[in-house]
Formats: sequence, structure tokens, C-alpha cells
Amino acid sequence: MLKQVLEQTIKERGVTVRKAAREMGISHATIYRIYKDLPVDFPTLEKVAAWLEIPVANVLDVVSPPNGDDLQAVLAEVVAVKPELAEVFAQIAQEIRAGTMDMRDLDEVVSFAAYKLNLSTRGSNERRKKTEVHPGSR
Repeated sequence: MLKQVLEQTIKERGVTVRKAAREMGISHATIYRIYKDLPVDFPTLEKVAAWLEIPVANVLDVVSPPNGDDLQAVLAEVVAVKPELAEVFAQIAQEIRAGTMDMRDLDEVVSFAAYKLNLSTRGSNERRKKTEVHPGSR
């Protein structure tokens, strides 16, 4: 989705990729990464979404829980049962946006939760990557 919206908006505004990138505060190479559906970090995604004048959530490729439930609904349900988690999730999100989140700490949180819930922790190497997200359709 992001690729199509970005291409269309650049065309509609009549700007070059380089000019659009300057306006966003990113490199033109990053736009080409998006065009190739390659991952970009969250702060970059925020800049692109702001330039496009759309919410970041609209361009994230959010992974749904294995049972097909809506992830936001699942998180809301969990927070309703344990409201303290809202503060925890908010702090994690804030640190990710600020670039101060140590991914090893987040790996430990995920691993401990998975252990307590008797889940496997597949893809731990992917979680160690620095807050990369894949733009795409929701």
C-alpha cells in the first residue's frame, strides 16, 4: 500500500523523488527502498506518513495473531484485563520511536512472556534488527 500511495502522491504533487525526499527529511534512496518493498525504520516511516498526510498505522504491515483476530482488538482486550500493560506498551513504543529501545531488552520481554505462556519464540534474530518495519497493506 505505501508504495502505491507514495508513487501516486509524488506524481500528483508534480515533484521528483529527490524533492519529495528532501521535503520528508529522508534520502531519495529510502524512497526507492520503499518502492522495492524493502524495510525502513519506524522514524522514517513516520516522516513519510506525515508527508503523505496519513496515519502511520495505515501503512504498516501489521501481523495478525495466528488465529486471525485483529491485533488491535486483541491488545485492547489484554489491556482491559490488565490496564498496567497500556503504560508498558506506551513506554516501549516511545522508546522505539526515539531510537532508545535496546532490542535485547525487548527480546527478553518477548522471550519471558512466551516462556510463561508456553509459546515458541520463532524469529528471534528478526526481533534483534533495529526496529525495522515492512511497509505494506494492512
